[in-house]
Amino acid sequence: MTELLQGVLDQFAAVLDISMVQPIFGIKGLFWLFVLIEIGVRLYLGRASRQLHEVEPEHRQNLVRRFWFKLSILFFFLRPFCIVSSPETGRFNALMLNELINLFMIGGALLRLHYARAEEARFEEWTELDAAEVVVSEDRT
Repeated sequence: MTELLQGVLDQFAAVLDISMVQPIFGIKGLFWLFVLIEIGVRLYLGRASRQLHEVEPEHRQNLVRRFWFKLSILFFFLRPFCIVSSPETGRFNALMLNELINLFMIGGALLRLHYARAEEARFEEWTELDAAEVVVSEDRT
């Protein structure tokens, strides 16, 4: 009976053995770096989305939804495609491609915020100039 139980335990150990499984991104420890970067990107895009909505209430883009869409595309399409195209370096290439997409998303959000704030400041300057012109024209009459 103990031999039978030992045989079942050995089979479970063989099934659960993950020593031959490669890390998610090709190099051990990159997964945690990926997790930290993605948390930072998610938090920044959430903050940028809220600020854009405050500056431009008609702004309908949800940057967080785009982030989750990018993450799902990474794991369902980009990573498998990179692994198939290059089995040795595909996982690392998928990580680098993801970080490049993150840079574009953050850069786009940063530029959009800068543009929205500059547009708001320009509008405030114009209203101040218009108000000054109205006061000057009322003085002349």
